[in-house]
Amino acid sequence: MSVKHIEIANYENYGRCVKLTNGTVEAIVTADVGPRVLYYGYAGGENVFYLDLERDTKWSGKAFDEYYFDGAVSYLYGGHRIWVTPEGSPETYYPDNTPVDIEYTDNGAIFTAPAQISNDIQVSLEIKMSDSGTDMEVYNRVRNVGKSQKEFAVWTVSVMCKGGIEIIPHNTNDTGYLHNRVLTMWSYTNPADYRLYNGKKYITVKQDGTADRPLKVGYNNRSGIALYATGDTVFIKRRSVDHDNLTYPDGGSSFETYTAAGGLELEMLDDVRCVGPNEQSELKEYWSLAKNSGKPDPRCDDEIDEFFKRVTQ
Repeated sequence: MSVKHIEIANYENYGRCVKLTNGTVEAIVTADVGPRVLYYGYAGGENVFYLDLERDTKWSGKAFDEYYFDGAVSYLYGGHRIWVTPEGSPETYYPDNTPVDIEYTDNGAIFTAPAQISNDIQVSLEIKMSDSGTDMEVYNRVRNVGKSQKEFAVWTVSVMCKGGIEIIPHNTNDTGYLHNRVLTMWSYTNPADYRLYNGKKYITVKQDGTADRPLKVGYNNRSGIALYATGDTVFIKRRSVDHDNLTYPDGGSSFETYTAAGGLELEMLDDVRCVGPNEQSELKEYWSLAKNSGKPDPRCDDEIDEFFKRVTQ
């Protein structure tokens, strides 16, 4: 077994965590809250994720007390998390502040949270790390633990660190006289926002830690790939999609991104499904890293194209 499991008594201010490493890459996952993947990067290298160590982003109030329990508080925490669509408050913002169950496997681990009060779902995160290199499979699972059928899509949110550049390829399928791409925007999004660039072959989003104004867009990303370049590391996320035969949330978006001052959210959404009692839905992602020898100009098509091909091939 090349993947090691290392229990950490207290990582930053998140309490108990588990580190998985094959010597090349490391992942740190919460045990006392979440689950969240708090760290992913080269061993001893920089973290590609944003961590809200000050707990600046949180949700609470009367609606949370009534829906969950008195004093319920949901924290962003940062890192990678599992949600479900559609988004709503307080339903989406579950106070996942209790320990999770951990099952170790030969090449990773499974982290299962307690069933969510009132929501009647249970989330589970499994990581399978390759014996060498940076490849990692991430299984995002949501089980219906209620007594009736539920309709939702698994929604994964990876909060990336500040100062990077996100790159999403445009669709290239030839549809003749019909459209081949859908770009959705939220009411607070400025289409002319300087952080958003709609180029010839790619969409780019620049994370600016000084910009408080939120920006969110969705896309029918047929390639199933997106990347985030920061510092000396490039985070590459892949998944399979089937836009020809399945229905995706938010106007057909299988990929969404949100950014404000505190990081950038690289989000993937599965198709909307009817999930019966004790059934689960799963979104499988493939993560990898590449060395970053210099971020491209996020508004230069040629630089973006050369960079994307170099780190993904």
